[in-house]
Amino acid sequence: MMMTTAAADDDVPDPNTTSPTDYPMDTAKVRLYVMGSAVTSYNYVSDECYHCLETTLMHRAQPETEYYFDPVDTRWGINITVYRYNGSFQNSIKYHFAERGVYTLLVNSNTTPWDLSITEDAEPQMTWLPEVVFILGLLFLFILWQAFKIFLYWRKRWKHAPLTDSITEHPAAERIGSVDTFRGISLVIMIFVNSSGGGYWYFNHATWNGLTVADLVFPWFVFLMGTSMALSFKRRKGSNWEIFKKIFIRSLKLFCLGLFLNNGWNYKHWRIPGVLQRFGLSYFFVACLAAYVPAIPLCNKKIKGDPLVGEDSHKLLDLQQSGRMAISYMGKAVSDIVPYFLQWLIILACVAVCTCRAYDPEGLLGYLTSFFMCYLGLQAGRILTHHKQHAQRLVRWLLWGLILGSIAAGLCLFEKEGGPIPINKNLWSLSFVLALAGGGNICLSLCYIVEDVWKVWEGEPFLFMGMNSISMYCLSEVFGGYFPFSFQLPADTHWWLLSSNVLGVSVWVLVSYLMWREKLFISL
Repeated sequence: MMMTTAAADDDVPDPNTTSPTDYPMDTAKVRLYVMGSAVTSYNYVSDECYHCLETTLMHRAQPETEYYFDPVDTRWGINITVYRYNGSFQNSIKYHFAERGVYTLLVNSNTTPWDLSITEDAEPQMTWLPEVVFILGLLFLFILWQAFKIFLYWRKRWKHAPLTDSITEHPAAERIGSVDTFRGISLVIMIFVNSSGGGYWYFNHATWNGLTVADLVFPWFVFLMGTSMALSFKRRKGSNWEIFKKIFIRSLKLFCLGLFLNNGWNYKHWRIPGVLQRFGLSYFFVACLAAYVPAIPLCNKKIKGDPLVGEDSHKLLDLQQSGRMAISYMGKAVSDIVPYFLQWLIILACVAVCTCRAYDPEGLLGYLTSFFMCYLGLQAGRILTHHKQHAQRLVRWLLWGLILGSIAAGLCLFEKEGGPIPINKNLWSLSFVLALAGGGNICLSLCYIVEDVWKVWEGEPFLFMGMNSISMYCLSEVFGGYFPFSFQLPADTHWWLLSSNVLGVSVWVLVSYLMWREKLFISL
């Protein structure tokens, strides 16, 4: 804190209109002035902090003297509490400061209770302006690209030339464009937020409970991995051993690649949990489930009047017979496996937590819900493989999305900190998984409508990223700190940081496009 010269009795100091350009992003300059003769102290707590203890803002402030607090966080509102120096509570005030604004907190100790007021001495920066400019700029480039494509299309048609180099040309194996596009959108957002997301708090992970843009992409990757699994397993060939060997090798590759990206040369500081590690374990668990758990028998009976059944759909569940078989089989498996699994799980969790050692919140327990997330993605993929009509697929995806989202809303009671199970990304809580799986079904439906039903968009440029998602993610993790993917900022502002992040993501999109042009598709 900085203290200036004392002011005259009962005089309010003149406004300080000097903008604090030397202050970091997401902070404001707050001046304190106390009228009266009381010696005061100040604590605060952020609105983002749930049931947290107060933090000291200033320990002892003399009356009739100007003080400046340390840079105050502007990402969330704060509650400032004023005490006499002897610790007795006097009053409190809530306020949400704006970035690099200048404010004065005036405390009048001559009244009962003490009067607190905050005035704005200098206007803050318009932090929303860089976002609006970049969004409009990218939207303009996207429209320009679409117009250029239309021009090329009609020029080739006019010359009766074959329409080559179409984005709808996929590799030899048939792919669902909307799945790749949705995966590419998630990857672009992931690289952007990993680069710091322009310095905006909502492009960073939630502190604890709650949901931000950065919290969406990782679960959606797990969800789409399950969706792609259903498409690839439809074409699987070979014996059970060969299938298991492929599943194990791919899972091991993902896990080891994640260890390589997360850790350095000092193995004592290695972090075992991570993005690709979770991919690997989720893939192994759900792939084995999809490959070896017997499918429920289906019959060819049709039910008239069922809005979800089309003329070409002949396979409906025989609930009595197949239900008894499924319950018998799963009951035997659960009774044999669950006691040993839970015993092993609880022992490992207690070793990490109860011994008071450092532990990773995204550890073993969180992997269970990621398995569930992957399985829900597998269910979405099975809708693709089983149902052939657009309406059948869309109705089921939307129903899954609404049902899962409603259950998640009920678990958190539509509140950030409420309900028996709040939405929490760090723990991958059940409500978090259900909310993101529901959102994944709905977003997949939207991509499918635009790209595969209406055919008004071919998914570019996100399609390029989605078709090489693992390689693009790994390359961004390795080379993200080098130019042109990032550069040293000449000033600590959202303008420069957003420019650096957008440039880096754009270059990765360009790289994925060049790989697509050369038909270079890397998979594990």
